[in-house]
Amino acid sequence: MEGIFVLPAADKWVLHAPLRGVTVLVNTAFLQAYKGGDAQLPGHEREVSAAPGVRKGPLRPEFLGLVTTRGCPLGCSYCDFRPSQAAISMPVELAAESVDWMVRQRLNLSQRVVDVHFFGGEPLFAFSALFAAVQRCRWWSLREGIHPWFEVSTSGFFSNEQLQFVLDHIQVVVLSLDGPPEIQDRYRSTRSGGKSSGKVMETALALGGSRIKLCLRCCVTSETVSQMPEIAEWFCASFRPSVICFEPLRPTENSEKAGYQPPAPWDFVKGFCEATLTAERFGVETVYGPALIDEIRNSFCPVGRDSLIVEPDGRVSACYLLPTTWERLGLPFGIGEFRVGRGLRLDPEALGRTRNLVNLDPSCQRCFARWHCAGGCHVEKRKRGGWSREDSFCIQTRLVCAWKLLRSLGEESLARNVLEGSIEVRDWAEKQSDRLEDWSP
Repeated sequence: MEGIFVLPAADKWVLHAPLRGVTVLVNTAFLQAYKGGDAQLPGHEREVSAAPGVRKGPLRPEFLGLVTTRGCPLGCSYCDFRPSQAAISMPVELAAESVDWMVRQRLNLSQRVVDVHFFGGEPLFAFSALFAAVQRCRWWSLREGIHPWFEVSTSGFFSNEQLQFVLDHIQVVVLSLDGPPEIQDRYRSTRSGGKSSGKVMETALALGGSRIKLCLRCCVTSETVSQMPEIAEWFCASFRPSVICFEPLRPTENSEKAGYQPPAPWDFVKGFCEATLTAERFGVETVYGPALIDEIRNSFCPVGRDSLIVEPDGRVSACYLLPTTWERLGLPFGIGEFRVGRGLRLDPEALGRTRNLVNLDPSCQRCFARWHCAGGCHVEKRKRGGWSREDSFCIQTRLVCAWKLLRSLGEESLARNVLEGSIEVRDWAEKQSDRLEDWSP
């Protein structure tokens, strides 16, 4: 019964065995018979997939992440990516040589797709580095027939010339936009305190009507959580995105100074589910990062997946956050450094420590969402001293996953119970174990 979980659904139960690819609605009699050995698991003939494990052996990066700068033209009131010192830009030589290294790694593995992500700050704020990396990939494409794949996470606040470059060369854009102008300008003003909405909306309009896959990333606060369905409708009608990603505000020193609070977990779940129903009318997907029920994973982020994140000064880590953030918490994310003309110096012991971080806490192992959320952000978990069922992250993740599972079974009325936050659902959300072996009627 290892890896089999049960969730209450009115007078029935959702039986969820993610490593077997099985999710079904059953009654109490079936669960009793199955535990007693008198019934077979639906889909029992399917072979059990191996649980994702810790990576071993040589480095096999999934993608190259280039933090071209931590600088940004915006002064978002809740931002936790602000550097403690003046932001520097990545030298073009470092950007180009990082790409060279990544391409050779992929060719050595007989793979032709080279995945490069640009991050910041605002990655286009250091446009010369981004330009150099893209052009270097294009050179390799002509020479070796590789297929570059570029993704940019951006504020959308850049020049028309840079916008045209993005339209010509980038495949995926993750654009931060918190809502209509009155919301956007409150939370995401320029550094001088001016309005950002006009320029960002102009960018979103151009991207939404292009070949690019546009993902709108919306940070949700306690003030905006009730407006999530309206925000989703405005996004879909105005910009034609491919995906809308909703993320609850993560408390930071800056957000606390500004007086902003994350949404209550029950409010976020209700807002997300209703926003999803709204977006579906437009054929647009919504995402809450930890609740991806169609994926089996043991890492929520690049940590433990061998992806390389290169800082402007050449330091290499497994995390997009500022190095000072995870260093203060004692997390071993630094795995080496790039030096122009000398390539990558990798620390094998540090790589091993980072890989081992994918081992889940015991509390996660009893949760039905363990292979979907994979324990969430290591930094947030360390800040809180570990997760508990009463933690807002666990509550909203478990409930969104449950809502999605019920809808995947066509059980819209039962999914509505999650949306309405009934007493039964609230009790279950904080249950300590979902494992079938710990179940009793």
